[in-house]
Amino acid sequence: MSSNSLRGLDIRSEKEDDIITSRRNKLSLIAVDVLNNTSSSVLELRQENAGLKLESASIKAQRDAVQAHTVFAGQQVAVYKHRYNSKVNKKESSKKVTTSARVLTSREVRKEIEQDAAKKVQKQKLEAERETRKAEAEKANII
Repeated sequence: MSSNSLRGLDIRSEKEDDIITSRRNKLSLIAVDVLNNTSSSVLELRQENAGLKLESASIKAQRDAVQAHTVFAGQQVAVYKHRYNSKVNKKESSKKVTTSARVLTSREVRKEIEQDAAKKVQKQKLEAERETRKAEAEKANII
């Protein structure tokens, strides 16, 4: 029997104990280093993830703003399209039917009649001026 196996136990020499202890120390240093690297890389990844979440939220907000603007622009296009299609080959004039028959019941109606008559006279004057200018322009072109 060897001296190492007295009492049925493995008794190691001091050299073996030193080797085992140094291996344990190396392994524990490696484990601590791995844990430190892992924790720092996990921390870096979490920070990067938080930054990406902020960037994603910003991009989503921009997308929502663009969608709102496109909806508004689409509505404006629809309005202008309707206006254009409704005016094709049509005259731009308002039709107001005026009659000379009036029921005189108040002063306001009389004032309104006087205003309408004044507008009519003014319109006739403008029409006459336009005709005279047109005639003068034709004479100037002939000469």
